[in-house]
Amino acid sequence: MSKFWDKELPVGYYDKIVTHGLKENKGLQANWHNSTFLKVKKYISKDDIHLDFACGSGTFIGKYLYNNSLGVDISNNQISYAKNEYGNTIYKTTHEFDLEKNKNKYDVITVIGLLEFLDNKESLELIDSLYPLLKENGEILFTTPNFRSLMSFFLVILNVFGKVNYSKQYKNKHTLNSLNNLLNSNKYGEVKTTKFLNFGIFFSLLNIQKSLSLMKKIDNLFNNNFGYLLIGKIKKYDEK
Repeated sequence: MSKFWDKELPVGYYDKIVTHGLKENKGLQANWHNSTFLKVKKYISKDDIHLDFACGSGTFIGKYLYNNSLGVDISNNQISYAKNEYGNTIYKTTHEFDLEKNKNKYDVITVIGLLEFLDNKESLELIDSLYPLLKENGEILFTTPNFRSLMSFFLVILNVFGKVNYSKQYKNKHTLNSLNNLLNSNKYGEVKTTKFLNFGIFFSLLNIQKSLSLMKKIDNLFNNNFGYLLIGKIKKYDEK
């Protein structure tokens, strides 16, 4: 897997897609990431100490967040890109990040688009390593595709027309139930899971801003019953 992130995935790939899409105000993959970042951002307050684990090329912190964030990623190449693009002090590789020295430090930890590349054993090991980093009442947020939707069809299109083929990389294809079961496996804290990103996303092929507006209206009309992506949250119990 590290070979994929460091050698097969083009350096700055996702960041360049989002940057170009927002500039042109169109692009399905660009708004897919943009909408995800906007959704996750709502869970992070301005004063929160935040860790973005598996930050990739640094887009979420660099474009959407505040000063109290740190991005960590396994790929040296993606971290080098993030440092050059957004600032040298807010990104580290996993080798540079000391888990022991960061216990009980973070209000929010985000893990965006990683669980689908891990099997259940690897996912639980990840949760085991990240949970001790939370402050009391801190939260870990995970996003992953919802495969009880048209996600499989979308991925076929993405693999055919995109620059990166994910077909051999996915180890897990979560549904709302499987994600909920996974996050409850270690019985750490309070777990909540929900769906987001409805079919209005496809309008971003023409116009990103109108797509965002349309998705909001669809969510209100159907009470968030549709979603190509899942978001799962583990809240750390108050141990006092």
